[in-house]
Amino acid sequence: MCCWHKNFPTLWTVINIYRMLSLKTWEGAMNDSSTIPGKVLVVDDNPVNRKIIITILAKRDIDCDVAVNGEAAVEMCGKNRYCIIFMDCIMPVMDGYSATKAIRDIDEYRDIPIIAITADTLPETRGKCIKAGMNDYISKPFNIRTILEMVDKHLNNSKPG
Repeated sequence: MCCWHKNFPTLWTVINIYRMLSLKTWEGAMNDSSTIPGKVLVVDDNPVNRKIIITILAKRDIDCDVAVNGEAAVEMCGKNRYCIIFMDCIMPVMDGYSATKAIRDIDEYRDIPIIAITADTLPETRGKCIKAGMNDYISKPFNIRTILEMVDKHLNNSKPG
C-alpha cells in the first residue's frame, strides 16, 4: 500500500486548511486578547498539524516552539521552559504517552499542562492520556476555538490568585 497520502496533503485537505485559517473563520474565536506567561511547545510529527496549531496560536501573539517527536520534546523541555504543551499521541521515535511520562519526571514540568491531540477517538484513549500524565484531550480534526479554549482553560487554572 502506498503511503504517499501521509506525506502530501490532498487538495481537499489544503482547501479545508485554507478555509479554516481564513479571517471569517476567526470571528468570535479571538475575542480574548489575554496574553500567556511564556512559550508553547507543539509536538506533532505531521507538519500540517504543527502549522495549523502554530497559526492559530500566532493569531493571539503566542510564541511557539515545535518538536517532531516525543524524544525531541523531552530534550527541548530539558533546555527550555514552556507554559503549556500540545502533544500528539502517535509519533515515531517516541510516542506522546512515553514523552509525557518523561517530561513529568522533570521537576519544572510536574504541573505544566500537557494537552493530548490525537485522531484516536476510542473511549479508552482519553483514559490512557490521563494515565500517562496529560491534563486534557483534543481529538482530530480540531478547530480554532478548541485550541484557544484549552489554552484559556489550563493557563487560567494555573495562574496564582
